[in-house]
Amino acid sequence: MDKTIKIGLLSIEISKEKKNTESFYEILFEECKNNITDKSFDIVLLPERAATKKSERQDLDGEIVSIFKKIAIEFKLFLIAPIVEKVNDKDYNNQIVISPEGKLIHTYRKVHLAPGEETTTLPGDNFGVFDLPWFKAGIMTCYDNHFPESSRCLAIQGARVIFWPSFGDLKKPHRNIARCIDNDIFLLSAGVVDESCELPAADFGTSQGIDPLGNELDSIDESSGLFKIVELPLDATTGKLEKSINDNIYLGVRQPNAYNPVIDK
Repeated sequence: MDKTIKIGLLSIEISKEKKNTESFYEILFEECKNNITDKSFDIVLLPERAATKKSERQDLDGEIVSIFKKIAIEFKLFLIAPIVEKVNDKDYNNQIVISPEGKLIHTYRKVHLAPGEETTTLPGDNFGVFDLPWFKAGIMTCYDNHFPESSRCLAIQGARVIFWPSFGDLKKPHRNIARCIDNDIFLLSAGVVDESCELPAADFGTSQGIDPLGNELDSIDESSGLFKIVELPLDATTGKLEKSINDNIYLGVRQPNAYNPVIDK
């Protein structure tokens, strides 16, 4: 029985030159080809989508999803990937989960839209969790992490690992550490570093993994650059994610009856 699961966190860098000559998905597929080179990964997380062409706004049965499915099948992994889901004249900022068999097993529509994003994008309306062979997981996208309710909603539904695809804004260690400790979760992130974006350089960061104690996970391949590879420990008996030493220290003693102001509009 495996002692760990291997997870690839693929951040991408978009140069000013590439942004003028290649689309986001052309760059992303190229990076997948360059980095996912063997069948040893259990899961690969891709970043949030960046600016996209009109033709890249597609339904969930479109060409882009089909390409992601082929990647998941070829390399026998769970793939968490960005999709611009077209709905009439607006979009949803989606992250989809594809199984090693090429099945679409979960979709998440970004709930908290960054300022200005609402002009072209509709917000999602729920935080759902999904089952992987080793643990229950959830997704929040970029600006969602500015709101503590996002990770808490996923944690109280049983998520042990939260995947956080983003566009910049990864270098906020205090916030990310707090999310992990408060919710007893692993936080795994992948981002887009866009050289032509107006965000300051300090707001960008490459891939990151943080454990429930707030410690950053080491990459098992330091030569991988923007592609960070982390391992999570499995219980030798069950093959599931090891039980946290912080198990229920906060979540187990919550008092929801006192939280009405949190949910009052």
